[in-house]
Amino acid sequence: MADRSATPAPNARYRLQIFLFLAGAAALVFLVLLFPVPARAAAYGSVSGMVRDDSGRPIPGANVALELDTRAIALGQTDSNGRFEFPQVAIGHYMLTVSQRDFASLSQPVTVKAGYFPFAQIVLVPAGRVPEVTVTASLPVVASVTPITLVSQQDIENTPGAGNVNSQTMITDYVPGAYQAHDMLHMRGGHQTNWLIDGIEIPNTNIAENLGPEINPYDIQTLGAERGSYGADEGDRTYGIFNVIPKSGFSSDNQAALDVTAGNFGQTDDNLSVASHTDNFAYYASLEGNRSNLGLQTPVSQIIHDNSQGLGAFTNLQYKPGPQDSVSLIAQLRQDVYQVPDCTVPLADDPYCVGQFGDVQSEADNFALLSWAHTLSGNAVLTSSVLYHFERSDYDGGAGDYPNITHYHHGSQYEGLEENLRISSGRNHLDVGVFGFL
Repeated sequence: MADRSATPAPNARYRLQIFLFLAGAAALVFLVLLFPVPARAAAYGSVSGMVRDDSGRPIPGANVALELDTRAIALGQTDSNGRFEFPQVAIGHYMLTVSQRDFASLSQPVTVKAGYFPFAQIVLVPAGRVPEVTVTASLPVVASVTPITLVSQQDIENTPGAGNVNSQTMITDYVPGAYQAHDMLHMRGGHQTNWLIDGIEIPNTNIAENLGPEINPYDIQTLGAERGSYGADEGDRTYGIFNVIPKSGFSSDNQAALDVTAGNFGQTDDNLSVASHTDNFAYYASLEGNRSNLGLQTPVSQIIHDNSQGLGAFTNLQYKPGPQDSVSLIAQLRQDVYQVPDCTVPLADDPYCVGQFGDVQSEADNFALLSWAHTLSGNAVLTSSVLYHFERSDYDGGAGDYPNITHYHHGSQYEGLEENLRISSGRNHLDVGVFGFL
């Protein structure tokens, strides 16, 4: 008779599967709760306000538009009390336009930052009467003590070198305390920085190994930089947080752009992008290629063995099935190769130069981020996100290295998820969330 003692009974096997499932679910919940951060708050805020006539009475049914680069990204109307609110607005600079029949239209700039919740007081005057504009200077209501700097795409385009894919100029030229040392970005004395895409952190525990950029400046609509005064949930080794709002097809109509550059040291940085949208779907996609004979900082004045080259692809797909929901997919593929600068033979006795002949560093930085934002009510938004990030840093020594040829290959991949709930009630705001990755 066959021995069946090693085969669990059906009921036992079923109980084992249930146990393993519950254990895995508990482990995932533990990991998610282990790393709580309110990351979504760093990317999105709300714009609200009240519209009155010159006698102080509320104006119901007024049309309110929030515009970015002269294009309306959000439309609404005031309620019976003259109030309006846009609960899901990305950080950046906007123009708020209010109009109503029998009244003269009015526009005013609005800036959305992390920890700031603009509340506009709009006064409309009857059509045909010259409106009286009163400008007052008052301190804003600040919900965060973290210094914040916003860098727009216009800032990047108007700053020499800031649009190059391997340049950190968009940060070092605009963010106090930011500088570049040994080809790495530093802030306030350290290089441990966090990058967020659309408010979701792209985890990288090996930030000190990568020289390549997290994202091409060409694909950025707004960059929000936070520095100092972080809460404990941001980590005690965080020197800077960079939140990227990528370009969107909702601000373009059948647009295609080709940028080709050429400069000294055989430098070229070329981009091809396409973007457009329908009523509820938008796409933005770009391809990028770059090379230079002056890639990294050289140890001596001579430039030898210092080529760099890279390729990249980026896309931002957005779908809005209804006024309460928004789904987005953001993805990137990047490959970069850097030659490590050599020293000339007369300087071979320099201890900083010996052993660097033909060394090369190859890098990859790829990620995908899927998010769903659901408006539960006029002032509550629930966002669910899943992400994948892969980064690789391979260092290969050249044949001229002595006495050893160094080879160091290291790759890491991360899978994570985030849940975030934002609730606004008048001048009160609640933001809670959990974030975890494996």
